[in-house]
Amino acid sequence: MGGPLVRSRATVGGNIVNARPCADTVPPLVALGARLCLESVAGARVADLDGFITGPGQTGVGPDELLTAIELPPASARAGSCYLKITRRAAMEVTIAGCAASIELDPELRSVSRARLVFTSVAPTPWRAREAEQQLEGQPPTPERLRAAAAAARRSVQPIDDHRATAAFRADVVEVIARRALETALGRARSHRGRP
Repeated sequence: MGGPLVRSRATVGGNIVNARPCADTVPPLVALGARLCLESVAGARVADLDGFITGPGQTGVGPDELLTAIELPPASARAGSCYLKITRRAAMEVTIAGCAASIELDPELRSVSRARLVFTSVAPTPWRAREAEQQLEGQPPTPERLRAAAAAARRSVQPIDDHRATAAFRADVVEVIARRALETALGRARSHRGRP
């Protein structure tokens, strides 16, 4: 994530409240079910990160609030996750498209009990491919089903053309990285490696 300067001075909290459509840390946190702890002189509250970013540079942070912590639920032994991104260079480049996948299997490791597929740089906010998630949940995670979920994710995004990539290229990339991220997350869930 970023180059040496960013890694030395930036924070995950800053990446969240900055609310840029290309934020790399937000999709994995949404996929893992992160909650945000916010404090002000009036007291403290907790909010889900999913849906907290409402537009470029816009969040649910109140004018007098400060993000003080990020909470993640305990990882299941039957869960795995993965984040993949496409850039033009290895460091200090804004993401063309990124995908976070999280899969939790049932106790027998035969079907998907929970799936999350979240993208960056393909919408004004972190984009959850809910149709793709629904195609996986309650079903055996076969290669065909993973490919179908990735295709559904591609249909759901509405990327833009800009100086980094065309909308058509981003849509193609979404399907590829979704499939790869799902395959990696599934492999980790099956091997009980969990989060990377």
